[in-house]
Amino acid sequence: MKVGVTFNRRPRFLALATALVLFTGCARENVLLEFEGVVNATGLEIPIEFRFLTYGQTLRGDYFLAGAKVRTGRTEGTIVGTELMMTIYEDKVNGCVYDFEGTINDEELEGIFEPVEDQEVPCLSGGTWELTRVY
Repeated sequence: MKVGVTFNRRPRFLALATALVLFTGCARENVLLEFEGVVNATGLEIPIEFRFLTYGQTLRGDYFLAGAKVRTGRTEGTIVGTELMMTIYEDKVNGCVYDFEGTINDEELEGIFEPVEDQEVPCLSGGTWELTRVY
């Protein structure tokens, strides 16, 4: 007969398993969203498709103007509630950067964009985005 102290590992295992389930349940998955609509700039309405991934409150995405097959630019930003703040990086004119402030919900994305001040390259004036969600 073996004499000694035995430890019951079951309570530690259950605690670890519970912690993993809680952590996994609270983690937010990456979500791909797509919107389409128009950009209003310098008196023109230009069709736009905007696709982005969310990582919690952070978003990163690409936009395509006028049916382009290659992205026209990219964005990085945050969503807090319905408030959307992004930086837009234009691909066609390397160095053109715009600030975007707007709103987003399950159906619409709207906002205004303006060129960042003191850029070294000439960029277009600002405008608006008016988009609806694509399902």
